[in-house]
Amino acid sequence: MSAAMPSDVHAFLTRYLNERLREQRRVPPEAYGDDYDLLLSGVVDSLGFVEMIAAAGEHFSREIDLSDLDPEKMTVIGHLSIFIAGQLGQQHEEAVHGRECGPEIVPVSVRSMRG
Repeated sequence: MSAAMPSDVHAFLTRYLNERLREQRRVPPEAYGDDYDLLLSGVVDSLGFVEMIAAAGEHFSREIDLSDLDPEKMTVIGHLSIFIAGQLGQQHEEAVHGRECGPEIVPVSVRSMRG
């Protein structure tokens, strides 16, 4: 798989969130702008956020580690999409150049979730 662009990550997160909201019989927002805060808007709670990150890791077949993401920006979809795409790109480069990237799908690191 090629490296994901922020727009790819944003599109996946949007589809994922809309599906989950519909499953909960909630109406998804019309759009998720780059400054849309998923937690403050009530779209996800802390468990839902962890589940979303795990789903993204499975979808992109890569580990997503949020430990280097600013906690203030962690739930803002634009910042999150850019961060995840950058991390996926770095892992892709490491795989292309023959360095070990670890297992294809691994659990989400929640280290950064602790305050």
